[in-house]
Amino acid sequence: MFGKPKTLLIDFETQSYLDQTFDRITSVFGNHNLPSIQVIFPKDFLRNGYTPDDFGFNYVISGLCHIMSIDPKKINFSLIVSDQNIRAMKNSVHGAIESDGPAGTFEILYNTPRISIQDSILKDPMRFISVMAHELSHYKLLIDKRCTDDEYMTDMLPTFFGLGLFTSSTVFFHKNFNSAGMQGWTMSKTGYLTEYMHGYILAKWVLFIGENPKKIRKDLKPNVFQSYRRTLKTLGEW
Repeated sequence: MFGKPKTLLIDFETQSYLDQTFDRITSVFGNHNLPSIQVIFPKDFLRNGYTPDDFGFNYVISGLCHIMSIDPKKINFSLIVSDQNIRAMKNSVHGAIESDGPAGTFEILYNTPRISIQDSILKDPMRFISVMAHELSHYKLLIDKRCTDDEYMTDMLPTFFGLGLFTSSTVFFHKNFNSAGMQGWTMSKTGYLTEYMHGYILAKWVLFIGENPKKIRKDLKPNVFQSYRRTLKTLGEW
């Protein structure tokens, strides 16, 4: 690490890596296509209602595949049943940092792409949408574009399809549990980018598509917004 610039909330090495990945995504998907994509606000995406069941599962798949120009018929989607009692017993009585494995996975079985999602995250539509968007990004990069990816690039791609308000809002999330005679709280992490990294990427992206930078400020988590505003100020756009 080379130390933090005076204004940004990410260090120089991180900034350089994000810039390179940003340029790589625009190169793969085309500068002429990406700017036509608009911000997707959670209230608009979920305006027809959401329920944590098969209907909600298919509703999100259909919506995200439409946004990302993916044919859902080419992917095998499945839900993995979680045992909440076992998971709760792993935690202390008062609280824990949860690490139960990935909430979603992408794999290719017998030449067929497969995305599996833990059914427990259906209760949190923001997290579910973020995880599904990440897994669909694997498909978009590896199958549609036939290029190599890494988890950070895959984490960034949903933002380029207008889904940055979802992914940046679920980096950290808190929940209470009361199961198997135990109660407490857990703090979990989704994705690979930090909130500051999301803020930086979102700032670059809104300028890239020509959006008013202040349009999304009320929908950003505090840490994301802080990095977002610092980046825009550095670029003279706030």
